Amino acid sequence: MTRCVACRLSLIAGLLLGLASVGRAAEGDEEPALGKALATLFNPRTAPTQKTMGLVQRSFLDLVEESRPKLQIALVIDGTDSMSGQLEAVRQSLGAMMNDLELYKENNISYQLVVYRDAGAPSGEVELPLKSSNNQFASDRALVAEAIGRLKAESGAPYFPELVDQGLHVALTELAWSTGDDTSRWILLFGDAPPFDEAFSEPENKAGRRFGAGALVALAAEKGVRINCVLCTSDPEDREPHEKLLDQTRRFMSTLSSKTGGLMLDLSYDDIRAAVRKAAPARPVSYQNIGLLRQQDVEELRRQLETAPSPQPTARRLRVAVLPHLPLERMSFDPSEEAVQLSAELRLRLRAIPGIEFKDPGTVKDRFRRVAEQGVQGEAMLQLLARMLNVDYVLWGTLDRGTGVAEASTGLYDQTAGRRQLLARAATNPSVPPEQLGALLADNLFKSSLAATSDQRLRTALAAASQDPARAALVVAPVALGGGQPALLEGMESLEQSLALPVGPEAAELLQRAHEKLEQAVAADGESALARWLLASCLFNQARASQQAGEIDRARELMQQFGRQLREAYRLRDQPNVASSLRTEIEADYALLLRRNPEDAIKLFSQLIDPAASTDADAARRAYWMLAGIACGDWGVDKKFVDREQAKSRLAHILALWPDSSEAAFIRRALRWDDSKGGAQFPHFPQENKELAELIDRSA
Repeated sequence: MTRCVACRLSLIAGLLLGLASVGRAAEGDEEPALGKALATLFNPRTAPTQKTMGLVQRSFLDLVEESRPKLQIALVIDGTDSMSGQLEAVRQSLGAMMNDLELYKENNISYQLVVYRDAGAPSGEVELPLKSSNNQFASDRALVAEAIGRLKAESGAPYFPELVDQGLHVALTELAWSTGDDTSRWILLFGDAPPFDEAFSEPENKAGRRFGAGALVALAAEKGVRINCVLCTSDPEDREPHEKLLDQTRRFMSTLSSKTGGLMLDLSYDDIRAAVRKAAPARPVSYQNIGLLRQQDVEELRRQLETAPSPQPTARRLRVAVLPHLPLERMSFDPSEEAVQLSAELRLRLRAIPGIEFKDPGTVKDRFRRVAEQGVQGEAMLQLLARMLNVDYVLWGTLDRGTGVAEASTGLYDQTAGRRQLLARAATNPSVPPEQLGALLADNLFKSSLAATSDQRLRTALAAASQDPARAALVVAPVALGGGQPALLEGMESLEQSLALPVGPEAAELLQRAHEKLEQAVAADGESALARWLLASCLFNQARASQQAGEIDRARELMQQFGRQLREAYRLRDQPNVASSLRTEIEADYALLLRRNPEDAIKLFSQLIDPAASTDADAARRAYWMLAGIACGDWGVDKKFVDREQAKSRLAHILALWPDSSEAAFIRRALRWDDSKGGAQFPHFPQENKELAELIDRSA
């Protein structure tokens, strides 16, 4: 189905976490952010992509990716009253953190637990709740969870500073750290208060500094231990002393982390806490281990595809971006504008020409704004836009609607010279309905290109289409009947733009507009397979967003509607104006999601990636994505369909053939791709759609 984000039938959550300002902790914090932080620190799926918070979280992922085969982690936790809310967050979320770490390390992680309090605390200054011989680290998660479950906050008053230095010293000197070269050694320190000042001493309360930061750093260096710090907020009743000593706490933790090669996450900033909460997953996601995908494998595959003997190799397709047919100086991408709908119609019609791939409108919109920001003017903008988008041509022109008459022109501008290579015009009059303007323009462009182009790839593609009456007919076939064409085009444009955006208000607004307009198109022409298919895709993406927000009942309702629309699209798939690739794709979706027949779905999707059977590059990209999902065990398929090598191959094809696509961006993000390190750093791929597929009503 039409989509431009990580999967054709899902809206992959993007995260915009740029922090415009940084503020101190706000009183009345609604919930401890520590639990959310634990659920995201080592999770590639939810780690933010932007600066500040994103850098911190990506760095934590870097630490585990750079670590040795085995990993020891000592959790050093402040167990005083001011941390009671944070302790509960640790109890609830530590399991999620362990799950994420095990995706990297499997069973090669072991833990210890150190709790420090005040001198007068009933349990003493330092407690080791995880009982083991000689304070050995434990790999048994149940033992760790049991020890964490026994934690309780205790008061030692009268001062806010605590014996964090004593807790760290015990962790460094009394735990059974490995000395093996195959083991990385970490401390994760969680606290909200600093140690006592080094000059402070009150023997009657046993209050005072025990160990200086320099001594602790030296001990850590001797043991080869990295100290990572999470600066937590205090419970509301302790917020005032927390604020007063915050800079002191921050300096202490920063010194420890920076001088031992560790990292610090500062949850005292409300913007950081908001970023953590936004990044935290609303639901757990399962993964499939596919092994590490390497950059050299993708490059070798790309070379093979570029020299393949196929008559229409996907690797040698033409790439085209279509701009709204408006003056460049007042360009708009508003889907309600007729000129924007005309660009959507041209994309739709010209997809009948084999070997041509169109850039999604969301990406075109983003890159055009970047071009405009550089101060480039006139048609020079088109050449720069083509280079930014890595396309061969930009299709752009004008639309002029007078009284009873509409005129349009469109031209192909090449990337190399930035000049217009072809021009086509069309006009309507009172005897020609306005909705036929796009068909006339597309047909004239098709014919003029066939006669005049010097681009051999374009000539070959046009010749193939002209010799296929069914394809040539699709260039001028009605988009929708019963007056539904404007609504269908506005809905399609809104949908495609929404899928290029991260989850957020703008994407939700565009999806809602797409939903409304596509329902109007279906109401006007209920026998349109295209309108039904687009509406099904819109409903799926809305359900995906609802599921990610934790709104399961709403997601279920939308998935029921999705099933009805896909079923109708399947019923209408044999209409003469339905492209063969769309027909195959509808049948594949129906087989996978409504019939629950992965075998048939695999056969149908495989037709779309076979250059001898299909030349629709967009459908091929989507088919590779769906096949990768099936091979990863997604979409609720049986485990017998899991195939690690097939999954890697499908994902590699997307990276090789469509490196700038939203699917490729998602793959790189999910696998923690790093060109400088040779490719994927994470061997697991998320099963994003397993639960959503179960919400479909297949009984109808």
